[in-house]
Amino acid sequence: MNCCAEYFCSYNKFSRELSQTPWLIDGERKSESSVEEHICEPVNKYVLASEWRFSASGREDVDVRMLGTGRPFVVEFINPRCVNFTKEQMKEAQVSCSLTLLIVSFW
Repeated sequence: MNCCAEYFCSYNKFSRELSQTPWLIDGERKSESSVEEHICEPVNKYVLASEWRFSASGREDVDVRMLGTGRPFVVEFINPRCVNFTKEQMKEAQVSCSLTLLIVSFW
């Protein structure tokens, strides 16, 4: 079993109602979803990891869009069962992330 798989990417965020990470206050969820969940959950359907760690380059408020060249981020999938993908599979994962997000690039 592999210990981890890392993906370096950039995203654009078009929604002003999407937090970067799950937003919890005193254990209560304050937003329906997050950039992290929109990216990691669909990709994990291919990776089949036991967990993941999402780290973006910088923070942004919920009501801020991320346009232009996008915000760089890395996702580390822990104990993935699959690490090799075709370009078509990566494109499917990218498309399934969300219409409010666009993964600009995979490095």
